[in-house]
Amino acid sequence: MTAKQRSERQNEPREGHTVWGEMTGLPISGLSSSNERDWLCTVVDISAHKATEKKLQRSLRLEVLGELAGGVALDFNAAARQNRPAGGAIRDAVSARHWHPDGPGDSR
Repeated sequence: MTAKQRSERQNEPREGHTVWGEMTGLPISGLSSSNERDWLCTVVDISAHKATEKKLQRSLRLEVLGELAGGVALDFNAAARQNRPAGGAIRDAVSARHWHPDGPGDSR
């Protein structure tokens, strides 16, 4: 005897919303006198389960994106800390020339 078979199918009826169904079929024998195989089938609406799966996948993608952004921020801050001494030297050089971009002492 063949084992039961299971499949999922997405349908879009005229109303426009997607309906997911899971069909399980079990071959049975002895119902008819012909050589054709008879099947006992059930169909279950799994739309809510699929919607939950989709939300979980979206949440996981956002989590990965957040981790990536956090890593970029850490790398940026590390690079900024390494360049801080150079920033101080530039500030000292600008102060020595008495130049300020907003003030009247602009001596470019």
